[in-house]
Amino acid sequence: MSLKDLELPSAKVQVSDEVFFTVRGLSLSDISVLLNSHGKELGLIFQKVKDELQGRSEGITANDVQYFAKVLFDKAPDMVAKAIALAADDPGEEDKIKRLRFTVQIIAIQEVLRLTFTTEAELKKLVEIVIQWLGKINSEAERITSSLPSIVGSGESENK
Repeated sequence: MSLKDLELPSAKVQVSDEVFFTVRGLSLSDISVLLNSHGKELGLIFQKVKDELQGRSEGITANDVQYFAKVLFDKAPDMVAKAIALAADDPGEEDKIKRLRFTVQIIAIQEVLRLTFTTEAELKKLVEIVIQWLGKINSEAERITSSLPSIVGSGESENK
């Protein structure tokens, strides 16, 4: 099978009797967009996910997907809207997503999560990678910031 023949798994999200939209799992590009725009929130969420999955032997359950969706809505509703828009291949439609009924948004993000993480191993691996990336970014930012000369109180601007 070639890539042009590949059908990506997707799910329909019903808005009303005759209105629906389709979502797919998030790709590496989508995760990168989310990291760039919502890195701090994503780091907190991934840490919660890592803590929840720590030491578990069973795979991802429907309850896990609901738990992760709740964490997402609690911690980063704007990021949820962006993730749904990306998964619907309609980036930039976050405002429309935010105006959808709450239940439609819940169903949409649950489907996106289900399609993105088909196994617990995939989710754990992504969580580890993202936490590692965010840790490196934070330590590099701290290193750069600490090496900059302090402008406040240095007396340089006052003596000129």
